[in-house]
Amino acid sequence: MENSTAPSSEENPDSHGSTGTFSLLLALCVHSLLEGLAIGVQNSSAKVLLLLGAVSAHKFVVAFCLGVEVSSHQLQQGGRRQSSIVQIVIFSLGSVCGIAIGMALDGLDENL
Repeated sequence: MENSTAPSSEENPDSHGSTGTFSLLLALCVHSLLEGLAIGVQNSSAKVLLLLGAVSAHKFVVAFCLGVEVSSHQLQQGGRRQSSIVQIVIFSLGSVCGIAIGMALDGLDENL
C-alpha cells in the first residue's frame, strides 16, 4: 500500500538547478573580477601582456565550462535564451570591471 500524502524528498527540482547555476555564475564573476584586478595593478606593459595571456587561456576554459552549464540548464527549462545571454555577458564583464578597478587603485597610489 502506497502512502500518497508522504512529502517527496525533492519538491521542486528546477529551483535547485537554478540555484546551482546562479552560484556558479556568482563564483566565476568574483573570480574574473579578481583576475582583472591582478592585471589592472601591473606597472609595466610586459607584465600586463604576460598576465593577460595567462588569464585569457584560463578564462577560455572557464567560459567553456560555464557555457556548457548554462546551455544544459537552458535545455532543461525549455529554451529561455535571453537569460543565458545575460549570464554570459555578466561573466564577460567581470574581468573588465576588475581591470578598471585595478587601474583606478593604481592611479590613486600615484596621486598621493
